[in-house]
Amino acid sequence: MQALAPRDGKPLVINLWATWCAPCQAEMPVLASAQARYPGLNLVFVNQGERRDTVDAFMKALNLRIANSLFDPELSVAKATETTAYPTTLFYDAS
Repeated sequence: MQALAPRDGKPLVINLWATWCAPCQAEMPVLASAQARYPGLNLVFVNQGERRDTVDAFMKALNLRIANSLFDPELSVAKATETTAYPTTLFYDAS
């Protein structure tokens, strides 16, 4: 979880998602566009419970390129934040 701590004195946005989640599929292009448009935005995508090859195939099919993508096979972020539905976007201030 330390890797997800706010950094550089800027707010942090964490998006928890999965490829099988229809709302995630709809919002992912919008969030990827926002990340590209606002490079100073600390936006981290945390895939929940899926394998890298599954996520890579999803990204390729949608022609998405995102930075700050993490894999959470044990759902530790969802458990720590008591997230029970996807997508979930968490906003943290700089402190």
